[in-house]
Amino acid sequence: MRRNSFTFPITSLAGTTPENILKILKYHTVEPRYYLKLTLSFTVSAIFSLLRLVENLIWGKRIKEYRDRKSVV
Repeated sequence: MRRNSFTFPITSLAGTTPENILKILKYHTVEPRYYLKLTLSFTVSAIFSLLRLVENLIWGKRIKEYRDRKSVV
């Protein structure tokens, strides 16, 4: 059993895009104690955005044109 627990700062901006975070920062200030959380949130959202872009470039057309052959009902 571990003696030290691992904690990871989670914010309510976890699923947003980097553009939204930048717009929020344009009109609001961040307290210094939240700089780490903001940096992690921005980094994760940037990584997710890049992965989504790659997915759309590689698989986007195939996903859009996919039709299920079986009836859902």
